[in-house]
Amino acid sequence: MEKYVMAALTVTVCILFALLAFRAWKKRESRQNSLFEAPMENLPTSGELLAQADCFYVATTFSDNFLERVAGHGLGARGFSIIQVFSEGLLVKRVGERNLAISKDDLVSVMFSQVAIDKAVEKDGLLVVSWLTGGVELSTHLRVKDLSDREQVFSTLTELVAGGVKK
Repeated sequence: MEKYVMAALTVTVCILFALLAFRAWKKRESRQNSLFEAPMENLPTSGELLAQADCFYVATTFSDNFLERVAGHGLGARGFSIIQVFSEGLLVKRVGERNLAISKDDLVSVMFSQVAIDKAVEKDGLLVVSWLTGGVELSTHLRVKDLSDREQVFSTLTELVAGGVKK
């Protein structure tokens, strides 16, 4: 009988912790939703497709803190995606999540990084695109699968960024 009581207590405590984590995540989403407006899901006019690559969407963070994940407006979930660079901006087509579109005018910088939140890779393994939405600067971290595609996307994005390139 003692085993069953301990098992029931353990399950209850685990459920309680899961509910607390879920509540904290929802609170974070709601707080961040009020900090900035929802990013576009599609570019108004895409123009010519300049580069494309399969990638892994790692995270979107605040530009001044790569260790704080942005959960608001559906940006919190990791997953597979396709990055497309158009003459009018950038489109990240996320599998199972809402797309992320960044117009050319909102691009701030593009650089390589090694670490973002819970992802650490080889030197220059993450492509980091910094952009503005509602006066807040965010950085989207992408892990491009193919090295030649990564270089092509990077060089194409550097031509679109008005603020220059960070290495």
